[in-house]
Amino acid sequence: IPPTRFVVVNLTRLFRMPLGNTIVLEVDRRLSDKSNASSPIEVLIFDLGGTLHYSKELGAANKDACYRYAYEKLSQSGITLEDIKAKKEEFKSMSGMLRYFGLSLNEYYSYLAKNVNPANYLKPNPALRELLKQLKQRRYRLAVVTNNGTEFAQNALKALGIDDLIELVMTPEIAGEGKPSTKMFELVCEYFGIEPHQAVSIGDRKEMDLDTTIKIGIHGILVSGPQDLVDNFETQLSKITAASPVKKQSSSPIGTSRRFYAVDVHDGIKFSQRNECILRRAGFDLIEFRRVDSELSVDAKWLTRIFKTNTLVPLILIGG
Repeated sequence: IPPTRFVVVNLTRLFRMPLGNTIVLEVDRRLSDKSNASSPIEVLIFDLGGTLHYSKELGAANKDACYRYAYEKLSQSGITLEDIKAKKEEFKSMSGMLRYFGLSLNEYYSYLAKNVNPANYLKPNPALRELLKQLKQRRYRLAVVTNNGTEFAQNALKALGIDDLIELVMTPEIAGEGKPSTKMFELVCEYFGIEPHQAVSIGDRKEMDLDTTIKIGIHGILVSGPQDLVDNFETQLSKITAASPVKKQSSSPIGTSRRFYAVDVHDGIKFSQRNECILRRAGFDLIEFRRVDSELSVDAKWLTRIFKTNTLVPLILIGG
């Protein structure tokens, strides 16, 4: 199919990332009347540890790895392991302790992924997978929000045998902030193109997974672990959805928000795998386009796949 010419329109953002000449586009296809208090629930946001899995051994391994990382960085400054543990108890948080000592959270997340393998502690959970599969079949979109690192979280989901069912994994590495900040939840809503009241947060810690999200309008379901999730989630969810209209079973993506990044191949830009990974973790899909005079040339197959229609949707540039 020959490329289809069109002038770039209907973008909420058009800006250059600090990644060579890569152009990042955020395409907004939400309908103007979509945002209202009676909109159906569309996105289910799950916590990871204590919700989708429960393993004292994995929790202990994570804690030990964090202490080792901090001690390796701080021991030459005269800070003892006891000092590190005391600060962790004071802040009630590993990340709070690391921030107090001025240590890099992203560096720690890389250290954790290299030194702790969730597959050594977790195993596939068929009942959990069946629950999530049924939710997907009912057109719910599934996300995970966790204070763990991205790679570690993805490895944990693989070990549980549910990674293919989770559309988005949001972590402090991506958001720049962890719970109890609302930042990660706000980015999840932005990614899916929904209002907060169209999402439900599911977690085992009321102060971290529910109290925080309720402040911005996200519904909440408290669970005591994966078995409680499997046994009682449908009942709890029905109490929330009973007050919402029936979710439309539509294959059309119109009414959602999607993000894309584009590489201008006409200029011969070389895009590294690392940069691609950064953008994909942030929820961007890839477009490759060529310039034709002042217009952009995009393969019609791409437009058909994205919009799932043979009619080209007009696009209007509103950012720059």
